[in-house]
Amino acid sequence: MPGNGQNGSDEQTNAYRQRVLERASELFYQFGFKRVTMDDLSVALGISKKTLYQFARGKDALIEMFVNDLADRTFEQASKVFDATDDVVGLTHRLVDFLGSRMQFISSAMVVDLQRHWPHLWERINARRMQVLDRYLRVIERSVDRGILRPEVNPKVMTRMVQVLVTNIINPKTYLELEITPRQAIETLMTVLLYGALSEKARKERKED
Repeated sequence: MPGNGQNGSDEQTNAYRQRVLERASELFYQFGFKRVTMDDLSVALGISKKTLYQFARGKDALIEMFVNDLADRTFEQASKVFDATDDVVGLTHRLVDFLGSRMQFISSAMVVDLQRHWPHLWERINARRMQVLDRYLRVIERSVDRGILRPEVNPKVMTRMVQVLVTNIINPKTYLELEITPRQAIETLMTVLLYGALSEKARKERKED
């Protein structure tokens, strides 16, 4: 039963953990990682700093916990997108929706701080991103074999193009510079890249549909 025994204890711990991370994410999004202090977090959570340190031994540990949680949940949800369909066009549209929804949890200040002060955590996010891109590569390979994508399309090159474009375009700094939304950036990127790679047969089938 919840609240009794080990299961109850685990549920309470997980619930408390999510509460801390959710409140921390609000501050991180607004101010970045560097400017937020443990004092800020304890006040926002309504707990003592001593209690907060029992949850995380310091701000670095809390940030690492936050990044790991964000990266793991994002990868888990992205995996479900891939499990839903093997059609490269349908999959790409689903990924557009997914990436657009996930980018609302990341601000420019967060990205800049990670790159400058916690590069090992930024690399961890990139490692998860590469796992997602590896699955996308497999879909592209199968799509070329099935004649959905043009035969001259090199799956590895196309995947690397996606990687470069995602890194340079799908980030908060670019949104501010170009005055666009995350969804607009992703839709433009995927439309130009994907529909340019479709075979003539696949284009005709899409028009007929």
